[in-house]
Amino acid sequence: MKDFVELPLKLGNKRKILAKIVRVGAQILEKRIESLAPDDPSTPGSQISENIDVNLTDQTADGVVAYIGPNKKGFIAGFAELGTAHQVETPFISTGYEQVAEDALGSIKKELGDFIQGELTK
Repeated sequence: MKDFVELPLKLGNKRKILAKIVRVGAQILEKRIESLAPDDPSTPGSQISENIDVNLTDQTADGVVAYIGPNKKGFIAGFAELGTAHQVETPFISTGYEQVAEDALGSIKKELGDFIQGELTK
């Protein structure tokens, strides 16, 4: 039990550690969403997959928020995802999330477990 009491003292900059671990899972979601993006190479500006990013916000020692989705240049992704009066919806963001969310969370759990185990063995 003593190791667990001392563990927070060993962690140092917890914010950076959490961000690194969460980014691993977020990148799994990012890659899946990019692979499902309905790109149209013949239409300029419609390369949605090139504009899917991971942004980590609200980083504290207690948590981090990961935004996985279109950046400002990829604003047309919303039209594809939800559809418009002239375009049928092509839900690739929600579909990608449903397909790999458990894998991403499992990856985060594994990374965190590996990190803690590594700290305990130092």
